[in-house]
Amino acid sequence: MKKILLINPAYGVNIAKKSRVLGLPPYALLILASLTPKDRFTVEIIDEGFESIDFDADVDLVAITCLTYTAPRAYWVGDEFRKRKIPVVIGGIHPTVLPEEAALHADSVVIGEGEDLWIQLLQDFDQGKLQSVYRMVDFPDISRLPPLDRSYLKAKYVIKTIQTTRGCPYNCNYCAVTHLNGGKYRFRDLDLVVQEIKEMKAKKFFITDDNIIGRGEKATRRALDLFERLESEKLQWAAQSTITISDSSDLMTAAQKAGARALLVGLESIEPEVLKGFRKTINYRQDKADYMVNAIKRMHDHGLAVIGSFIFSPLYSTPESIDRTVDFAVKHNIDAIQIFILTPFPGSEIYEEYRDRGDLVMTNYPEDWEAYNGFAVVYKTKTMTDEEMYRKMFESYRRLSKASTSLVRAYNTFRITRSSLSTGLALFWNQGVYSTLKSVPQLKAYSVPARG
Repeated sequence: MKKILLINPAYGVNIAKKSRVLGLPPYALLILASLTPKDRFTVEIIDEGFESIDFDADVDLVAITCLTYTAPRAYWVGDEFRKRKIPVVIGGIHPTVLPEEAALHADSVVIGEGEDLWIQLLQDFDQGKLQSVYRMVDFPDISRLPPLDRSYLKAKYVIKTIQTTRGCPYNCNYCAVTHLNGGKYRFRDLDLVVQEIKEMKAKKFFITDDNIIGRGEKATRRALDLFERLESEKLQWAAQSTITISDSSDLMTAAQKAGARALLVGLESIEPEVLKGFRKTINYRQDKADYMVNAIKRMHDHGLAVIGSFIFSPLYSTPESIDRTVDFAVKHNIDAIQIFILTPFPGSEIYEEYRDRGDLVMTNYPEDWEAYNGFAVVYKTKTMTDEEMYRKMFESYRRLSKASTSLVRAYNTFRITRSSLSTGLALFWNQGVYSTLKSVPQLKAYSVPARG
């Protein structure tokens, strides 16, 4: 039988070893492995964040998944195997947006979601007819996606993951999800979802859907059906959600009964004008000045911890506005805070805007793609220099991750949720991000507090 090596390349340095709590399994590769015919192929998954690549391995085909900030490493890995005349396939978000660039480092590029394309690719490869491009025509039907075989995962992950939907209709201008996965929610069959959760044999896990509750009546009904199915399983899980879950006591109650203990919510900013610029209008109400404050309180009242994600930028942020945001998070007992620097990822609307306007300063591609990681400044600044931005980021994380702050936060989280999962996230999330931040190549020089 022919052997296939599926590779998730590391980001520059082995960040997962710095912060294993943030390392999630490569779900896309797990899908491909699970769909591969076992009677014709053997498959091995290498997650380079946890394990090393054997470039002398006896394999017949190498397939690499690629994000924007892992593109330089992915291309180098592909080139190394191609030196041995081993066919290389590359796919994922970055090659989907920039296939011509990816094609310089692979024999075949997969454009779009890979389930249907992977089956055709394997047939062609088996017949010696591997095509240079496999392009998605229609989004694959994920409703019948079978439970995945996690025996392919060798690394020891802190938390397991599952996906139940794809797509997002909100189309925020900094995000590429709507462009890449569509503006309509696509749902997996609930019987198969529940079967996969049972086969995971994990009582604690993370649901990677972009929005666990969706938008609209159909999505809400589906979320309630999912929660009802999970209630009897005695689980603890975290998921991503929009702030709008706080508008429905029924949704929050059902989610908590189903095992929800923490929600990662894209709060993005406490400044209304910034939210308007992002088109993240669901995060504020003109007639309700304290909407975000009350939303956090309502989630807490329903036993749900809040991991609040915020986006800063030297185009609009100031040291004072960053301090106000951290003060807000501490004052209102946000259980963990995640801070990103606004990044124009290829596939997003702001990438095209900044590129066409000539505002991007990190353009030595593909090497500079490593800087498009959510933590580095890659465009012309306005309100702060990049150095000021980096130092303020570290100052904020030092404040949020110090022992006294973390212990108080964890105590409050346990009091609210009575959950070891959410308490662990509250205690270790910010330390994990801080550790990761110190490993980002562009930021290392600023990781030590300034003297004087």
